[in-house]
Amino acid sequence: MGKPKIFVITLAGNNPVYFAGSNIDGNVTLELSEPKKMQGISIVLAGLAYVHWTEQRTTGSGDNQRTETVHYSDSETILNPVSIQLWGNGKDSQELAAGRYEFPFKFQLPSNLVLPTSYESHTGYIRYALSSTISRSWKFNHTTKRAITVNEIVDINTPQLATQLSSSNEKTLCCLCCASGPISLSVTTDRGGYCSGESIAISTEAENHSNRRVTAVRASLKRIVVYYARGHSRAFTNVVQRIEGPGIEAGGTSNWSNELLPIPATVPCIGSCRILKLSYVLNVTLALPRAIDLHVTIPVTIGNVPFRGGESAASSYPPVGGPPAQSSYPPPTGNPYPPPAAGGAYLPPAENPYPPPGTAYPPPIVNYSAAYPPVNIGDDNYTMGETQYAPVYGFVTDYRFAPPPSYSEAVAKVQGGEEVKEGQS
Repeated sequence: MGKPKIFVITLAGNNPVYFAGSNIDGNVTLELSEPKKMQGISIVLAGLAYVHWTEQRTTGSGDNQRTETVHYSDSETILNPVSIQLWGNGKDSQELAAGRYEFPFKFQLPSNLVLPTSYESHTGYIRYALSSTISRSWKFNHTTKRAITVNEIVDINTPQLATQLSSSNEKTLCCLCCASGPISLSVTTDRGGYCSGESIAISTEAENHSNRRVTAVRASLKRIVVYYARGHSRAFTNVVQRIEGPGIEAGGTSNWSNELLPIPATVPCIGSCRILKLSYVLNVTLALPRAIDLHVTIPVTIGNVPFRGGESAASSYPPVGGPPAQSSYPPPTGNPYPPPAAGGAYLPPAENPYPPPGTAYPPPIVNYSAAYPPVNIGDDNYTMGETQYAPVYGFVTDYRFAPPPSYSEAVAKVQGGEEVKEGQS
């Protein structure tokens, strides 16, 4: 007997993303062109993290020197497998007549566990998948798979992430016995947490007291992924977005005021997996000729609960129809991480984790976009179903930057508020 004509897993609601506590329900569709004997049909939900990489190592010396490839790998069970028997008892063979069948199923992700965000790369993954199996006695089983995207909720509206971050650095250029004046750079961000689709507002103060020209001022958002395997680690850093401004003449200064670095579709921070960590840094650079560039690095958090503005501002989302803020230094072309319009937009989940904004303006619109090309999750050539999979992540589509009030405006607002309270009391 050959393979089933159709053997697929279909999800109800077409939800692109699930969260801890979410229900996952759907159907296993099976179509047989002839009767088939089987012990049963089951479906399993499981979550697994896995990392693997190789390194070259040289051992011995002289004629005995040789280079070998060393493999490092590890795995972590993220979600213990949960199984549902859809048909049969899994032990005794029974015949299922030819025809088309729909077997409903329903799982619930645990609400008391921290479920790390789905992630896929060549070096490792965090993957949640449904797998349905037709068990057959003394014959190969038939299997169909479907991966789902799970996102750990990372709320950027906490006080520590809604606060401005600052850092500075300086250096002195030396030429033989002579030293020129210092080059200094101070950087401030409007806050410490962002979502894909929002923008980092960067303010800088750069002073060039040297006798050389700073060739450019650059800002980049870098993603750092670290894989761990039994006492060893491997780190990868990628630039996900960057902007660039003009240089600074010798003896000159340059200031940025809320220059916007747009954040493309990318993965939220991952910190709850033992063998895979993902974080971000903002790096602002003064490019120096014939010298090591001057850098200021600020860690930032990329989350998935959009910024709501808090009590200190009316809202981060001005009324619909207002002109979008634009950076005077547009990002370079060729960005490998397209926004949803290029990467494919998805409907938001039915179980929306985003709380209301608490302001007079409407909440942000969140669509979903794949940040990476699909990967093949099939165990072998005999695995049926949707084996091409790419995790998807939230993307804010209507973000408008609202500059914080000036110092005089803030003082006036506070004083006005105190006067009202005193009058009421």
